[in-house]
Amino acid sequence: MWLVLLETNPNFEDLFRSIKNLNFKILYLTTSLEIFKLVEKQADEVLLISSYDHFEILSRLKLFKYFNSIYGVYGLKDCFLPLLYFLNINLMNKNNFYSLDLILNTKDKLKMRKRLSQLPYNPHYSIATKSDLIDLNEYINGIVLKPILGYGSIGVEKVDAAKDLNEAFNRSLSVLKKINHSVNSKLLYGKNSEDIIFSEKALLIEERILGIEVSVEVIAQNGHLKILGICGKSEMQAPFFEEVSYQMPALLSETYKKRIQTAAKDILNELNFKNGIAHMEFIINDSQTTLLDIGLRIGGSGLSHNLVYLSSGFNLVDFSIRNLLGLEIAMDIELTVNDISLLFLFQIEKGGIVANPITNQSIEDEPEFVTSHIFIKKGDKLTGYPDHSGLPGYALFKVNNRDDISYKRAEQLLLKSKSCYKVQYEESF
Repeated sequence: MWLVLLETNPNFEDLFRSIKNLNFKILYLTTSLEIFKLVEKQADEVLLISSYDHFEILSRLKLFKYFNSIYGVYGLKDCFLPLLYFLNINLMNKNNFYSLDLILNTKDKLKMRKRLSQLPYNPHYSIATKSDLIDLNEYINGIVLKPILGYGSIGVEKVDAAKDLNEAFNRSLSVLKKINHSVNSKLLYGKNSEDIIFSEKALLIEERILGIEVSVEVIAQNGHLKILGICGKSEMQAPFFEEVSYQMPALLSETYKKRIQTAAKDILNELNFKNGIAHMEFIINDSQTTLLDIGLRIGGSGLSHNLVYLSSGFNLVDFSIRNLLGLEIAMDIELTVNDISLLFLFQIEKGGIVANPITNQSIEDEPEFVTSHIFIKKGDKLTGYPDHSGLPGYALFKVNNRDDISYKRAEQLLLKSKSCYKVQYEESF
């Protein structure tokens, strides 16, 4: 039995381990010769593909001598969802991959808002093809610009003042075609769809809501939903949405927790979410609970599985593989771990040419430190949003218990991480 991996991180050891533990063999697909060489020892077979063209990949898979023994195609990148859907429905062995309707109503943010229009979780929103069509006076706390075809935080900007609107609008528009190409909008919408043209020319304009921003990790198995946890997030500075940290669980009142859990279940039931994992983002205050985004993926820059496991003991990676393959896993078992996990994402800030890799022994000597990974090296060129060059690295911490002292300790570790983990540049631009 085989499982196909599409361009997953070769260093994602938990993923390879989960697949091997199920006695599945791994066929790895990549467009990169460098990754091809890195993954040869971990995968049973590696195929070098020239592009992400769906027909080319399917043709290559059909030529694979064990094609009839492939039970699923798995990838972590949000932009691969339409491609993964196409490949999975063309396998001989059917699995639990997301429906095209669900992918469309989470990737296309305008369709998502319309689909959820009967629920009380949308902000005030509109669409615009030009910045001069937007009246900031309609929005008390400013606006958030979003590409209609969402791709994480790429192209998403906050605008508080009229003087910044035109520049932010044009900057967000400039990445639309890049987003549509990477997401394979033709595969998502159909070749002749007017949605393709519209999604390349218009932005979603949403009212900016003030409150506490959180993310929610949810799993589903045959229609049964389970919320694994609510993450607190560091406040991000305008105009971009470069995430700084995640903490699970978030420090919230019981009232806020219940409202967020209710909203998450209402929304996913409306979207007919039956199997898989969902990363949802909300902002909450005393008067409203507002959905910001939904991703059918592991959140937190692809690292939220670590947060879930360290804080609760639940193996999210193992679940996602088993669920895709139709192998049931117990969802109602009592979780024995009851701690706080903290994920700090290294920041690019202004960008430049990297002088030295990030190292800081002082914080890594802390007893709560779990691990860190650095993805950059000397000489690399880093750029921030909207042309984000990728995550420089991260650090993970685990704080025992969930009492007031533990939350204060997590806050101390976050503050120390911000000062200790700094990218050193030879030059800035």
